[in-house]
Amino acid sequence: ALADGRSLTLRLPAGGAHERLFFDVPPTASQVSFSLDGAGDYDLFVARAGEGPGSDASIAAAPPRDQAQRQVIGAAASKTITLAGGDLLPGRWYVTPVARNGGQPVQVRARIDAQSAPVRRFSHYFNPDRSGHGLLLDEAGGGSTWIAVWYTYLADGRPTWYLLAAPAPAATAGQWTSPMLRVAWDGTVGHVTEVGEATLTFTGATGDGLSSLTFSYRLDGVTGSERMLELTA
Repeated sequence: ALADGRSLTLRLPAGGAHERLFFDVPPTASQVSFSLDGAGDYDLFVARAGEGPGSDASIAAAPPRDQAQRQVIGAAASKTITLAGGDLLPGRWYVTPVARNGGQPVQVRARIDAQSAPVRRFSHYFNPDRSGHGLLLDEAGGGSTWIAVWYTYLADGRPTWYLLAAPAPAATAGQWTSPMLRVAWDGTVGHVTEVGEATLTFTGATGDGLSSLTFSYRLDGVTGSERMLELTA
């Protein structure tokens, strides 16, 4: 997943494309820019694919190229697509760089240029379609830091948890991104290891008044994304 304003560097082979690179646009965003830098060998396609992830944590492939809402093709070193107004709908947007000759690095970025304050609550979130795991979101340091605990399961079914901790986002920010930390205790000393990254995109309130968010992560090289609802208001 792309996080607001942060660049991701890729290097693709000739004819290669990153089919699962996406950016979740919060409903409070009014203008978003998608860009490639060092893009002389790359074309850029942007396509919306619904309101967000499905019931599980898997990430679907991008829509076919002919379904892209916008595209920039050619040898320009920088390529940017800006969407606003009626052209920008909230939800999942795939940002697909396609290499022509391959081998050259390119930086991919999505940036929210304008947005209003979203619905953000410190609370307990869960995915109704995946029982037994969820996210606890809170603040610390007088509000200067946000923290979250993701409790989930390992591949063999054993329960585990991960810690998120990062500076609080701006008041109008529709996303928050944090390193993902694994914390272990050997009986004497605690050990903290960075094992990935997570982004929370705040997607507004449901008809029941509950806050909702999309939780996207990269953990030990594995990526996932799922929608979570507040357990109770």
